[in-house]
Amino acid sequence: MGLGRRLLRLATAIVLFVALVVIGATAFLNTFFNIAGSCSDELMREYPSRGAGVAVVYVSNCGATTDFVTSVLVRGADMPFSPGHDYVFFRLKGKYSVEVRWPDGVLDGTTRLQVLYPREAQVIRQAIRWDGMLIDYVVRDQ
Repeated sequence: MGLGRRLLRLATAIVLFVALVVIGATAFLNTFFNIAGSCSDELMREYPSRGAGVAVVYVSNCGATTDFVTSVLVRGADMPFSPGHDYVFFRLKGKYSVEVRWPDGVLDGTTRLQVLYPREAQVIRQAIRWDGMLIDYVVRDQ
C-alpha cells in the first residue's frame, strides 16, 4: 500500500474519530447541562370546571443549571395538555404543590378561579384576570 493511500486512510479515521467525539460531547452536554434549551414538563394535576375549561398545574425542568418552575394554565376541555408560555397565568420559582378551585357561582358574569399556593414560594407571574376569568390567590402555610 502506498504512502498516499495510508495517509488518506489515516485522515479518514481522524475525521471520523473527531466527528464521533463532537457528537458524543454534544449529547452529553445537552443531557446534563441542557445546552439545547429544551425543557421537560411534568403534569402534576388537572382541575376540570363546569364549562370554563380545565386548570392544569405542571412543573418544568430545564436542566441542572436552572430551578424548577411550577405553572398553572387553563386549557379548553376538548384540548390536550400542551405547556405553553402564552397560556400560563401563574408561575412559581421552584417545585411546589399548588391547588386550584373553581368556586360555584359567577361574579358579574365572570367565571371565578382560585389558586392556593405555599407562603414560601416566590411568585414569578400572577395575573388577576385571564381570558375572561377573575382569579383569586390564597397563600397558605405548608
